[in-house]
Amino acid sequence: MTPGPQIAPDASPGARPSRVLIVVLLAAIAAGVVLRCDGLGRKVPWYDEVGTMLRISGHTEAEVATFAAERPRAPRELLERFQRPSRDARASAAASAVVRAVVEDEPPHSPGYFVAASLWTRAAGGDPAAVRALSAAASIASLPLLGLLAWRLFGNRWVALATVALAALSPVQIRYAQEARSYALWSLTLLATSLAMLAASCRGRGGASSGTHARRDGAASAAWLAVTLCFAAALYVHPLSLLALPALLLLAHDASATPRAARAQVVGGALALGAAIGLWVPWTMVVIAHG
Repeated sequence: MTPGPQIAPDASPGARPSRVLIVVLLAAIAAGVVLRCDGLGRKVPWYDEVGTMLRISGHTEAEVATFAAERPRAPRELLERFQRPSRDARASAAASAVVRAVVEDEPPHSPGYFVAASLWTRAAGGDPAAVRALSAAASIASLPLLGLLAWRLFGNRWVALATVALAALSPVQIRYAQEARSYALWSLTLLATSLAMLAASCRGRGGASSGTHARRDGAASAAWLAVTLCFAAALYVHPLSLLALPALLLLAHDASATPRAARAQVVGGALALGAAIGLWVPWTMVVIAHG
């Protein structure tokens, strides 16, 4: 029995594409990976990226204004103070400063990406290329997850390969992979949530014998927990993750299951997603307080 969104695998020999097409698809994926990594340090940071660098340095716009008002400041002085994350403070102190900066300047934006970027720069460095490398890495990591999701949904590895190739060369995805913004990491967390939801709906189906019932329930609970954690991460990266709720619930539904089993899967998915929203509620209180 397969989840509702899945299609039975096409195992016929004629379904295999030509060798030339396979090479083209693999070359497209390789080109997409190269394009994501090429020239990360060549572009001048644009307005939103300047805001990212300011947040992950732990400073606010008010601090910039106060610092600049004291006396004329050289551009290099401003860059070193407000566009270069400090690597001297402890990781916990740096993360706390980042959250404070987001609360002060951009409360509607969730702090997850900024905290992740701040921690990333402690190992990779604080120049624009190093900060953008986090987005490049997240975008590259999204490609195999997207392929796995396509394979789980359509049951055909060639469809999955074509899906990855199209995403690899997508101009929008390449653009996001080279920006010091949250979108590439957001895509990664939503893909992880989708895969976790499919896995949880599979493990939540019945049919196990009494001897394996406890193990099956334990595995299902762990899978639903993964859904909760992945979706909570997505919400803390970007609040518009809420728009993915209907699609995620559709992934939980198994059209081939009995009505009772299908309802149980959707209820399980709704509870897991609701728990994730519950984990995100503290930040919504911050947004309301600073709205």
